Amino acid sequence: MDHVALDVPRDKIEAYRDKLRAKGIAVTEVVKHAARPGRAPYLPAEPNADTFRRSIDFHDPDGITLEFACWGRPLTEADVVHEPKTAADLHYEKQVETVRRAQAAAEAAGLVPQAMPTR
Repeated sequence: MDHVALDVPRDKIEAYRDKLRAKGIAVTEVVKHAARPGRAPYLPAEPNADTFRRSIDFHDPDGITLEFACWGRPLTEADVVHEPKTAADLHYEKQVETVRRAQAAAEAAGLVPQAMPTR
């Protein structure tokens, strides 16, 4: 698990950041996540029409990263610029990555002369 993200009200994210800091918890500034089709993701200094999410990150006592996030604007079909994936696609990609890692480890250990081809 990389982190846990929790949806919070848009008008409360700064207050939550301030409350966490008042309790001595290290918290990021509010990050404004923005992107539009055909444009790379970027982090604008101020929210704008492209800002789809705002978030803050901090750690719980066990070191797990927690994220409070709120929507900046509704997502639309125009925001989807890739082909959808199915569970089968993701399973295949995971298998390929597992094979690649095993091949690299075997090569590093001198157990195989070269990598076996994958499709």
